[in-house]
Amino acid sequence: MTAKQAKPSQTAKKRKRPAARKGRAAKADYWADPQIREALSFYLSRAHYGFVYLLRRVQQDMGLDTHLRPGTGHVLYALFENDNCIIKDIAERSKLSFGTLTGLLNRMETHGLVKRARCKEDARAVRVRLTPLGKSLEPHCRKLHERLKKTMHAALTDAQRVQLRELLDRLVCAMNKEERRLRKKQQASLQR
Repeated sequence: MTAKQAKPSQTAKKRKRPAARKGRAAKADYWADPQIREALSFYLSRAHYGFVYLLRRVQQDMGLDTHLRPGTGHVLYALFENDNCIIKDIAERSKLSFGTLTGLLNRMETHGLVKRARCKEDARAVRVRLTPLGKSLEPHCRKLHERLKKTMHAALTDAQRVQLRELLDRLVCAMNKEERRLRKKQQASLQR
């Protein structure tokens, strides 16, 4: 290959680099925007993703990633406390919507953690019970919970943890209230 033939590819590489720098600079400007940086939604989103990433890493470290997925802990803990209960009870205890709960239960059943069956007392209801595999995970889930708790608690004082729980509870209630209002509004518009 001659020097003339090699030159165009070198020029193309030089053209790409400034564009990549420009993209990084644009991203930096996005985070520098005070409206973004000061928005609660930004920090809630970062906290959510940070927690999910940490949860996945700890699950992998403990060898639980083949059985557990983010979100299944709420259901497992509800069943650890009261196994063989109806889905409505799990929804109340876990504070999960029926749609979210159905998806989680489908995945958990596929992974062999739970079994579902029609309730003998009320044919409209479905009972959920832990399988032997699901039951065997309880001590491991409790250890997982303790590891996550230790990591998060190390960053805050006792007073800060209490205050953060109260503030997050307020935010969750406000968001749930607005979501219910919007859902009713959408349902009403569909009925017209």
